[in-house]
Parts: sequence; structure tokens; C-alpha cells
Amino acid sequence: MTVLPTMLMLLLLQQDDLRQGLNALNHNDLAGARESLERAARLEPQSAVVWVGLAQTYLRSGDKERALEAVARAEQVGVRTAAVEHSLALFYIETGDLKKAAVWETRCMAASPPPTGAETVVASLGQALLKQGNFAEALGLLETAQRRFPGNAQIVLAWGVACYTQRRPEEAIGAFLRVIRLDATIEQPYVFLSRILDHAGSQLPQITADDAAWERKEPDNYLPVFLHAKALLASPNRDAAAIETMLRRSIQLNGGFWESHRELGTLLSQQGRWAEAERELSRSIELNPGEAKTHFSLARVYLHLGNPDKANAERAQYERLKSAENAAAGTP
Repeated sequence: MTVLPTMLMLLLLQQDDLRQGLNALNHNDLAGARESLERAARLEPQSAVVWVGLAQTYLRSGDKERALEAVARAEQVGVRTAAVEHSLALFYIETGDLKKAAVWETRCMAASPPPTGAETVVASLGQALLKQGNFAEALGLLETAQRRFPGNAQIVLAWGVACYTQRRPEEAIGAFLRVIRLDATIEQPYVFLSRILDHAGSQLPQITADDAAWERKEPDNYLPVFLHAKALLASPNRDAAAIETMLRRSIQLNGGFWESHRELGTLLSQQGRWAEAERELSRSIELNPGEAKTHFSLARVYLHLGNPDKANAERAQYERLKSAENAAAGTP
């Protein structure tokens, strides 16, 4: 009988325990996973795979302290493959440490091919970082992700938002336009583009054309009608009568959308149609009283209508709302 060398025997035992432990973990057999993986860790304490498996097992068992100790070992020992890095990212997502998750997910994306599920995880992680206000971390993760997965519309969309938060509006516009090329059924890029038309520059014709194409596809949807009208408002050679018609059609399709009323009221005030402008701006405020800009516009209209008391009241409301906005944003 041939006797296997001791080291080889230990390696085979460790691999068998690791396989059994990970299989038990996948079936949520936490007791079995813990027993097998702890035995594997004793046999091969330098295995990052074993420690990350144990970290997940402890975490699911409610033992967060041991889970954090195990994940620290996984970060320190062995060869960290893309699969291990992806597992570390998933662990930190579960514990809510999204910054650390972003570090590990960024690293694992360098693999070719990337681990299974990385594309979906990075899209969700990027969006979660943005919601938490971790804009720099989101940008770093999504910068890599949009190059690694250029055909993923959700990743490109999130990258565009991250670019805008970091005052890179031209790149944001390019990203949102690319999302429309990838999947024209996603609403967000159209809406986001409508908010940064001041930065559109030479891209304005393309934005307008995309809004028009969406309107043709969904003629009974108020939103593309409104967004198309808003893009046309940003044009230096706008047709005020045509835009007014579009805004009124948007209101006809959805009278409860405050922004259509505001844009129409603003357009009417620019033409000196003060009474009509007052009706539209007042309606916009009824629907959304917290929008400072509308109160400012209405104050100006009341001055032209010869009603200084109402103008002062609207101006005071504008000042209160603007102060609150600045305080929330941390600006003077």
C-alpha cells in the first residue's frame, strides 16, 4: 500500500472540508458549514477561501464579532483570487460597509472573465453608494465598471450620476446619452438630462432629438411631451407658440405634474401675459409648495399685476425655502 505524504494528505482533507463547508453554506446549513470550515481553517490557516467562507457563516449565524475577525484573516492571508475579492465585497455589502465593498469589487473587476454576478453587484453597489452620499467612492467604482461592462445601461447611468455629483456635467451628459443608445426605454436619463440643459452645449440637438423620439413612441405620455418642450425652451431659436402648445398638451395629459405648470407660467410671463402666468404658477405651487424658484417667479408676476403685498409674501417664502436649501447643502 502506498502511503501519501503527510502534507498531501492534509491538503486533501482541507479541500474536502472546504468543499463540504461551502456546500453546506450554500444550502444554509450553518452548523454543518461552521464545523467543516473551522476544521479546514485548522488544517490550512493560510487559505483566504476558507476564512471568507467562515466570515459568511458567522455573519449569517448572527455572530458578527467572529465574522469580522474571520474576514480580517481572509484579507491578510493566502492568494486573493477574483472570486475571493468578490466574496469580500459581498460580505461588506451585507454588513453595510459599502466603502470597503467598493474597494474589493473594484479589484475583482480586473479579472478576465470577472466573477459570476459581478456585473449585477457592481450596479447595485454603485447606486447604493450614491444614495448614501458616498459620491467619490461611487465614482471610483463606477469609473472602472463602465469601462469593464460598457453595455450595461444601469452601470453607465449610475456612472453618469456620479460624474454629475463630482461636477463633471459634460461626462454626465455623455453617459446619459449613451444609456439612451443602450436602452431607450429607461426614463431616468431623459429626466436627468432635462435638469442639466445649461451644460448641454453642442449636445442640445441630440438631447432634443432623443426627447422627440420618445414622444413619438409614447404620444399619450405627458413626460416625454414635457421634456421635449423643456429642451426646446433651452434652444436659442425657440418657437414660443409651439412650445406653449406642447406644455398645454402635457398638462392635458397630466394636470397634476407641477413642473409643466411652472414652465408654462414662466413662458407666459416672458411674453407679458401676467394673469395667465399667475394662474399657472399658482397651480404649480399648489402641487409643489416647496419649490423656491416658483415662488420667486410668482413674486415677479404679482409686481406686474400691481399686487405688492402678495409679491412680498411670495418673495419671503422664496427666501425661507432658499435658506433651507442652502443649509441642507452646506453652502452660504
